[in-house]
Amino acid sequence: QKTRRFIAACSISITSVSNTQVYSLYIAKNGVVLPESRAATRISSNGDQQALSISCTLSMAPNDYIEVWVKNDNGTNTMTAQNMNLAIK
Repeated sequence: QKTRRFIAACSISITSVSNTQVYSLYIAKNGVVLPESRAATRISSNGDQQALSISCTLSMAPNDYIEVWVKNDNGTNTMTAQNMNLAIK
């Protein structure tokens, strides 16, 4: 019933369907990206897998929700999340 502070942490491994792609990953709260959570990675070759982690501290009230968002910074090619763990502490 109260607003509280949490740490959101995510570890993820991704692959790309295209060469030389730069992806930014974020944690979003209630559909709004938290810029301080940004982590970026570059995938050099098609099929390469990259692992990275993102985290941030945030306030959450009842009915708030979080998501992990991905943005391709240099194109429109997609990526695939191979594995992902998301924890709230």
